[in-house]
Order: sequence, then structure tokens, then C-alpha cells
Amino acid sequence: MASLAQIRAAIKTTLQGVAGIGKVHDYERYATREKELRELFLDAGSSRLLGFVFYRERTTEQELDIGEVRRLHTWRLYGFMGLDDASQSGLLFDDLVELAATAFRADPTLGGLVLATKDLNQNRGAMGLQVERIEPVMFGGVLCHRATLSLLTETTEDI
Repeated sequence: MASLAQIRAAIKTTLQGVAGIGKVHDYERYATREKELRELFLDAGSSRLLGFVFYRERTTEQELDIGEVRRLHTWRLYGFMGLDDASQSGLLFDDLVELAATAFRADPTLGGLVLATKDLNQNRGAMGLQVERIEPVMFGGVLCHRATLSLLTETTEDI
């Protein structure tokens, strides 16, 4: 199956395909100054902080006794949008998160790179992008909405 780099690229491409998603970073971004952090997420189109960052949080492996190993990668995603009560940014951000979830639901194999964006051993388990929490936070010195999301990808590899 696919390499970790290929899966990461497919996740980034899926997120970037969502209209209005803002900047997408495929690794956790840091800066020593708040201004520099804001610049990493400043969306030129809306002039507000808007974007997503994601990284692999963990991987579990299971031997399949057929010369293959089953790998479950858990991805952690964070989305940020500068809060603006006058424009009802909470509703806009909620809609944006739903568009991202829909994009992953529309392509559950990430273009055939993974077996599924779920644990195939769980018939009725979670699938696709999971919304774990949406809350207000200070980010880069700006009050923002933050979505904490997760995604599971399943692959097999030869041993």
C-alpha cells in the first residue's frame, strides 16, 4: 500500500480541495513570535486567521499471519478561524468543518492509497473525519475558533 508520505499528501490535497479552507500545513507549525505564527495562518482572501494543521499522532500494527502487517495511522488535525461575532464566524467555521468531513466521506480510500478511513475490523465503527471538539481559543494572540479533529487510515504492508 501507500507510504506515510503519500497518505500525508492525500490528506493535504483533500483538505486543500475544500473551498474556503485557508492555509493547510501538513506538519505542526511553530513560531517564536505571535506575529510570525499569525503570518503562517493569515488567509489573504478573508484577512483573518484561517487554516488547518495536521500530523500523524500514532500508528498501531497487527501481524496478519499472511506475510502482511495491518497498520492503523491516527492523524490529529486542528483547524483555526479568527473569531468575528458580527459575521457569525462560529456558524461559518461549523460549516467549513462539515465541508471537510464531507470531502473525506466522498473519498474513503484517499484515491485508493488506503484501504479505508476507518478501522475495517469495526463494522459499525467511526469512519472518516471525526469532530472531537470545537471551542474558542487564543491562537497567535487572536481569539479563534478551534476544531480538534481526527482521522484514521488503514493500510496493509508486506512483512
